[in-house]
Amino acid sequence: MATLTKGFVKESEKVHREHYILTEELHAMDLALDHLQPEVEDLSNLMAAKQVQMYVRQLADELPDHFQREEREILSTVADVSPELDFFAREMKRQHVDLKDRLEKLNQAIRELEKAQDLHSAVENVREQGKAFTKQMTQHISAEEQELSGFL
Repeated sequence: MATLTKGFVKESEKVHREHYILTEELHAMDLALDHLQPEVEDLSNLMAAKQVQMYVRQLADELPDHFQREEREILSTVADVSPELDFFAREMKRQHVDLKDRLEKLNQAIRELEKAQDLHSAVENVREQGKAFTKQMTQHISAEEQELSGFL
């Protein structure tokens, strides 16, 4: 049986705060994606693209450490509590891999946007990749918060 130490409690509180911050960042990025329009080539579109790029960079910096800490400090501990939580922990770890891949695809789409000859297609690709990422990441956080509510 897992022992819930003071260190575990401290780390779970940190992960919970990070989830809140990440959710806010994802919401802001989603709004920036809404303002990114494939048929518009003006300053507001450029600003929206820069905002999306900033959020992607920020998430690319934050998520690897968050995922690693969450796996090491939270998921590995709760996995010992029950077979159901073990299954959940393995699924969350699998989703971490998927989310990192999806974020890298979004990052690639943004890099392509900067040198795109077909701006319409490039913007649509960024929007699609970005919306898919924010949706999956938001659902992932929600699942963790719900399933681990007694721990976070």
